[in-house]
Amino acid sequence: ILWFFGQHYSGFIEIRERLVNTLDLANFRLWDIVLLSIVAAIPEEIFFRGAVQPIFGVLLTALIFGALHAMTPLYFIYAVTAGVGLGLMADWHASLWLPIAAHFAVDVVSLYIMARWAAQNLPLQPPIIIEDTPDSESLG
Repeated sequence: ILWFFGQHYSGFIEIRERLVNTLDLANFRLWDIVLLSIVAAIPEEIFFRGAVQPIFGVLLTALIFGALHAMTPLYFIYAVTAGVGLGLMADWHASLWLPIAAHFAVDVVSLYIMARWAAQNLPLQPPIIIEDTPDSESLG
C-alpha cells in the first residue's frame, strides 16, 4: 500500500528519491540490503527501546526516534508511528528481539523494493574504484 502511494504522492516520492540517491540504491545487491538492515535494526533498537524507552516511555522515545529519522515531515510521521509500534512490541514482549526482527524486516523489504525500482528506473553508475598509483606509495 505504501509503495502504491510512493508512486503517486509527492511526499512519498521525495522520501524515495532522497533514500535512493543518498544510498545509491541502484547499485545495491541483496547482501548490501541485508547488511544495512542489520546495522540499522540492532543498534537502534538496543539504544531506543533498550536504553531510552525505559527512562522516557514509549511516546517520547518514538518522538525522539522520529526526530532523528526526519528527512522530511512525512518521514517524521512515519518514523514516530513506527517508533510507537516498535516500543509497544518491546513492552508487550519484555524483550528487544521482536522489535529488532520487525525493524530488520521493514528495512529489508523497503530497501529491496526501492533498490529494484532504482535499478529499473535509473541509469546504473559504475562503482568507484580506487587504484594504486605510483605516487600512492610515497603517501604512506
